[in-house]
Amino acid sequence: MKKNSNKRIIGYCRESTAIQYNEGFNIDDQEKRIKSYVEIYYDGKNNNLTIMRDAASAKSLDRPKMNDVLQMIKEHQVDVFIVYSLDRMTRRVKDLAYLLDVFQKNHVQLLSITEKIDTDTPMGRFFIYLIVLIAQWEQETIGSRSVRGIIESAMQGNYALPGSPIGYVRDPKDNHKLIIKKDSAKVVKRVFSEVADNGTAITSVVHILNSENALDRKWNRDTLANLVNNKIYYGTMVLRGREFPNIAPPLITKETYKLAQLRIKATKHVKGHHYLFRSFVRCTKCNRIMGIRTMTPKSGKVYKYYLCGNCLQQIPEKEIIEQVNDEFTEIMRKEQFDEDVHALEASYSDAAETIQSLPMSFFIYGLDREYVEGLIDQKTEDRNKLKENIDRLQAGLLEITFKDLSYSQVFDFMHKYVRTIDVNLDTYAVSVVYKTESMDA
Repeated sequence: MKKNSNKRIIGYCRESTAIQYNEGFNIDDQEKRIKSYVEIYYDGKNNNLTIMRDAASAKSLDRPKMNDVLQMIKEHQVDVFIVYSLDRMTRRVKDLAYLLDVFQKNHVQLLSITEKIDTDTPMGRFFIYLIVLIAQWEQETIGSRSVRGIIESAMQGNYALPGSPIGYVRDPKDNHKLIIKKDSAKVVKRVFSEVADNGTAITSVVHILNSENALDRKWNRDTLANLVNNKIYYGTMVLRGREFPNIAPPLITKETYKLAQLRIKATKHVKGHHYLFRSFVRCTKCNRIMGIRTMTPKSGKVYKYYLCGNCLQQIPEKEIIEQVNDEFTEIMRKEQFDEDVHALEASYSDAAETIQSLPMSFFIYGLDREYVEGLIDQKTEDRNKLKENIDRLQAGLLEITFKDLSYSQVFDFMHKYVRTIDVNLDTYAVSVVYKTESMDA
């Protein structure tokens, strides 16, 4: 029996992978079945059937064609939504419930050919909600059993979380147990020593580990923050809000862990202030990266210091700036000079060649006009342009000073050129250790 005519029908087909989609393993058959269904149960000539084909996983509803369909439904452009089977629409109970709600609110009839479901009938609506309830119950039951299994495993002294924390590996004799991995465990102990014993900020520890290429990996603040906050390092695993002691051989004491937490809290008051040399200043006495400290007297002016938690001595940031300013300015001017000359090469190759031959001291400390004029006189072409560019380069270079850079510019400069700024806290003498690869470039 033919159903009502003049229906706007969407036939939805899906395959999980692009290969299946392109080669038509199953999607062509889905489309064929949907078209046959519409032909049999609807008046094919008097109904508007549109086939939507997706090549995407059913793990979410965020699929190109499904998004289009949902938009059309919300704009009241769809009367009937047909799938060959419910799993082509979604495999997730949560998504199925959402789709049913959207269909109901927008008066869209859902048809599933395989399950013989038609939400236009009371029995069809009852059946599909029954499916949702059964599937949800099954999912919750499986989840509950999984949680109970994990808790029981933890109570038996097993490490019941996925993966292995830095410093440990799974025991090859018993995959449920952790054993110490010597090289990475040494790094873990080093981190806790820096934070708990020396009061080194986590960002500074990150710089230390990266400068030493520890464990041949790239370290970041989130990784170290998670490490320092993980109780497994004194043997206790935290699982679903519960603590399970004696799960792993400890790398530190519980007291060291607590001290590390106190140190982290103590450094939070400096948040929001820009420290130009944060994680670069190193104490020459103990060879440790120094932390940071802020003092704000009643006047409201902020004073920034770099503090060695081991030696309990500090140096003002202002003092470091004064000592490195000329040295860093020279590097910046050389970099800018090279960039300007490179730009000139494209259009004024002769001018650029002449400028390149001049000593840097002529631009920074003053020009020997007779020498320059002699070089210019040798060039008949672009004579005036050459003079203008020399004057412009000199003026531009003299305007560049390290002190005038913004925080972001200083950040880029430091990470490009500087390895550490070494400070003698007794004499306040400052010396810079550069990244040789950057200086050679």
